Amino acid sequence: MSDAADRLDSWKAIADYLNRDVRTLRRWEAQGLPVRRVPGGRGHSVFAFRSDIDAWLKAHVAATEAAVPVMPRPPVASSPAVAPLTAAPAPEPASRDLPAPRAAWRYAGAVAVVAIAIFGWKALAPSAARQDLTVTLTRDAIVAADRAGVEAWRHDFGSDVVSLPEANPDALMLGGPEPAALIKAFMVRRPDDVPINGVLRWFSLEGRLQRSFSFTDQWTFAGRQYGEPWAITDVRANDAFGRRHIAVAGHHYTWWPSVVTVLDDRFQREGTFVNSGWVEIVRWVSPDHLAIAGFNQEWDGGMFAVLDTHDLDGASPERPGSPYVCDNCRGSRPVFYAVFPRSELNRVMGAPFNRAGVEVQRDGFAVHTQELAPEVSIGQAEAVYEFSRNFDVVTATYGSRYWDQHRALELAGKITHTREECPERNGPPFIMTWTREAGWTKVIPKR
Repeated sequence: MSDAADRLDSWKAIADYLNRDVRTLRRWEAQGLPVRRVPGGRGHSVFAFRSDIDAWLKAHVAATEAAVPVMPRPPVASSPAVAPLTAAPAPEPASRDLPAPRAAWRYAGAVAVVAIAIFGWKALAPSAARQDLTVTLTRDAIVAADRAGVEAWRHDFGSDVVSLPEANPDALMLGGPEPAALIKAFMVRRPDDVPINGVLRWFSLEGRLQRSFSFTDQWTFAGRQYGEPWAITDVRANDAFGRRHIAVAGHHYTWWPSVVTVLDDRFQREGTFVNSGWVEIVRWVSPDHLAIAGFNQEWDGGMFAVLDTHDLDGASPERPGSPYVCDNCRGSRPVFYAVFPRSELNRVMGAPFNRAGVEVQRDGFAVHTQELAPEVSIGQAEAVYEFSRNFDVVTATYGSRYWDQHRALELAGKITHTREECPERNGPPFIMTWTREAGWTKVIPKR
């Protein structure tokens, strides 16, 4: 039989050949039915070969859910091949109005909707082999593959949404007694690119959708309400004490409020912290404390904070009368909160913000603020701050790439002094810190 005569070019053709409906075939696919995807096509763009199906039936039909013998139909004419879907380029992010980040990163913030359906499953491989799965995103699906790159399972998003996988990392793979893959995906709804509220999905390594979570919050600042859609920005898990807890950060899709929560092993919220400004990073410090980093809208600078996960219900500590005070948040405050002023380079270049990142270290915290966008700077022009575990400022300095950029701007005539003459030659001039005991304090770093 020629390849053309042997090939079945759609779900319908495969279903006709096996005398089963498509729903049953999708179950069988999870058990190994040799259905292939059209490269670059949608999740329903598939093909198969009769010879492969016949061989699979002979080897595996006794182990499938169907106890009744399956009798393939005689060969029929193949359906026309489905043309591969050409992936459209990701939309360009919109500009961010200041001081409020209006329409920031328009197409890089929304996250996937809850799964429409999940297929039935039988294990494809021993547990040890499943630990080697790599879970990634395409424009149309979440795909798990084994070490050899062979697809083990997939979760299709459906025809009404499209993912932008170039903006996403791989899944967060969790071990322990309940291995899992936590995954989010930047999504927009076809055909008009409407953003979709963020959803975090928890899959078993066998491909079952175990849990899902979405921010559906409504928060009010100065009488103005901010609601859906919310984008999920970061996810981190903690398996201490035999129970899994998951920290999740999200920000409003268009405006500046952010939300941080901790989910228990049933995906139930254990508290909510609201930040005036984007939170883009969460990191576990201990089972009881969480570090977050991003930007503060009130102070117009990068931010870093440590939260008590047992006293999470509250908001960032804004000054009384500020339009960035949350009206309907509870009264708890972080353990520690710091804001980092914009540098000279940041101000000269008119950068939209100096967002912060944080690394939890054995003896404290390392915070990096991105003072210029990567496409503008030579390397990474950043300020570096180190804090002890008691939140004392250990160092505050600018990286070497910062001074490379300073020199470039000097040569371009945008800065009129040398590094030796720079008012900030010794590093950032001050840091604003907040504690529950002292409130806001202006800290001058030691030189």
